[in-house]
Amino acid sequence: MLIAVYDYLGYYNVCHLGDEVRDPARTIPRAVLISVVLVAAIYLTMNLAIIGVVPWAEAMQSENIAADFMERLYGRTAAVSLTVLILWTVVACMFAIQLGYSRIPFAAARHGDFFPAFARLDSRGEFPVVSLVSLGLLTALFCHFPLDAVIQAAVTVRIVVQFLGQIAGLAWLHQREPRDQFPFRMWLYPIPLAIALVGWLFILASADAVVLLSALGVVVSGIVVFLPWGLRNISAASPADREQA
Repeated sequence: MLIAVYDYLGYYNVCHLGDEVRDPARTIPRAVLISVVLVAAIYLTMNLAIIGVVPWAEAMQSENIAADFMERLYGRTAAVSLTVLILWTVVACMFAIQLGYSRIPFAAARHGDFFPAFARLDSRGEFPVVSLVSLGLLTALFCHFPLDAVIQAAVTVRIVVQFLGQIAGLAWLHQREPRDQFPFRMWLYPIPLAIALVGWLFILASADAVVLLSALGVVVSGIVVFLPWGLRNISAASPADREQA
């Protein structure tokens, strides 16, 4: 389940580029929903095709299942060619991920919530160079860890930090802000919110203790770093901004 969730995670990458998207109130929801449907169709088709050729018990043990699939059907040359295409897809995936995630520290820095250096753009003013390089170095570092552990940690940490936080944040906004001012609408609110909450909590409950501790460590470290920063910004803010904070 964690691997399946991990395979879907790119569906919201457009949200990280929200400040650069044209007509975001229309474009972002459409991009998210279309991405979910397309990824689901591709993922299901791929798995059904592989299981139709390679027995599922053997497929679960294979470290190169796509190459094994092609080799059985068309020989070794086809398997090698597909492996090259997979590697090229991985490069494209990393490009898209770095494009999106580099905008998060950049946007936080521009709003005074992160280190100012991360707001720096390249000489042509086209991309956040410090944020991009930093994420690239972190990505390279985690390449030396076992893939299963990285996937479990990435999904679990994201559930704790991002997905549960988004659910709580949306519920909080619905209580505080007039709904006619929302740029986006959630159909059948709050039913989708409740379904998502149950699903994420179920995945958390089934995660390994070590992975859960790592997620907790990320949350605690973020609080330790951000709390004095936030308190300092509040103390330096104007009375009106301080009351709002």
